[in-house]
Amino acid sequence: MPARGIGPVSVPALPRDVGGGTPLPHTLYRNNVVKGWISLTMTTATIADSFNVASVTDNAVGDFTITWNLDFASANYACSAFGGDSGTIAFSFSHNGTLGVGSIRITARRNDTAALIDVDPLQVIAIGDH
Repeated sequence: MPARGIGPVSVPALPRDVGGGTPLPHTLYRNNVVKGWISLTMTTATIADSFNVASVTDNAVGDFTITWNLDFASANYACSAFGGDSGTIAFSFSHNGTLGVGSIRITARRNDTAALIDVDPLQVIAIGDH
């Protein structure tokens, strides 16, 4: 008897959006699916795992550019960064004013001094239209 739940899964086409109306509960739409994500070790510029990421560029300590494999339709996509640190340093992330259809520049800063800091791991997700 073949194993259940193993093998390719056929997924019906997702609706694009709700046309400006209220989304239906428990409904997935094409424009609200995560289109790119990465788990990155900033200290070594190593990609632990990713989806739709072509490359990363280490610009400086705490400053990285993520290049998407498949560009977004516009620079109006949503992006969130978060990460951890084994110490007690509080930090924050920003997109450094550089959010393009094909890449995003992420910086991590210490909250107490505003100095750039490498945070391991750094995780970034992006949601928007392709």
